[in-house]
Amino acid sequence: MHYSNLRTILRNSRRLCAVLLVLATSTVRAEIDVVATIVPIHSLVAGVMDGVASPTLLLRANVSPHSYQLRPSDARALEDADIVFWVGQTLETFLEGPLTKIAKKADVVALMDNADLSLLPARKGGTWEEDEHHHEHATALDPHIWLDPNNAKVIVEQVSAALAKADSPNAHTYRRNARQVIARIDAMSAQGKQSLATVGNTPFLVFHDAYQYFEHHFGLKAAGAVTTHPTRAPSARRVTELRATILHHGARCVFHEPQFSDAVLKIILENTPARRGQLDPLGVQLDPGPDAYFDMMAYNMEVILDCLRTP
Repeated sequence: MHYSNLRTILRNSRRLCAVLLVLATSTVRAEIDVVATIVPIHSLVAGVMDGVASPTLLLRANVSPHSYQLRPSDARALEDADIVFWVGQTLETFLEGPLTKIAKKADVVALMDNADLSLLPARKGGTWEEDEHHHEHATALDPHIWLDPNNAKVIVEQVSAALAKADSPNAHTYRRNARQVIARIDAMSAQGKQSLATVGNTPFLVFHDAYQYFEHHFGLKAAGAVTTHPTRAPSARRVTELRATILHHGARCVFHEPQFSDAVLKIILENTPARRGQLDPLGVQLDPGPDAYFDMMAYNMEVILDCLRTP
């Protein structure tokens, strides 16, 4: 199934849910300013706020939360915010200080603190390259929680509850929208599991270890990562080890990401049969809005299928 077809199915599921659910109360304009940090989280928040208001997206364009620097416009958005949704300090490290010093009036919601999430420890050692970073953070949790559709549903519920508390006149709308978004997530998850089942046993490598929630949910088999930190290039020794890993595991693909240079992948892939693909865990190439999360997931599913299928 092509990416465009899968995206159409996911969008049609949203329209169907909207038809099936009846609006019981009128919607009033929200009196709150809402900020969300990254595209996938912003998308889920936008879905819950649909028809009421639009949240502000902090990280735009082709950037990474691992190395982002706050702009003056970002500071103003935080200063005006009533609610800020972020994953947490493990991901958006640049926000720790500004949330305390600038977003003084905001209810800051660290989504990763939700006890209902299924959290996974950051992988280390072996093909995941143990280094000083991992030694210092040996018990760190993987922050890429949104890539598990079940976690995405937990996030939607938490967002709905926070918005309903802060903006009670629109509480019914937030809860209704949350049910619609969750129905879309369920439809996307079912379609993805069916499609990806055909490549579940095919090994691959990723640029950095951002995908284990996706792998666990959809039954995929990653064999390692190029680097433990996306802003750090692998050493010459590591490049040699990665080539050996590709040959040893029979990895069919090595995936890079749009916000980072793929120059090192060209070197790694020399004299190996592996192919190159591009995954996007942050939706950095997509237009922000309620559809972005679903477009991002559909894109990644299709890229994986295209790269891992037998030539």
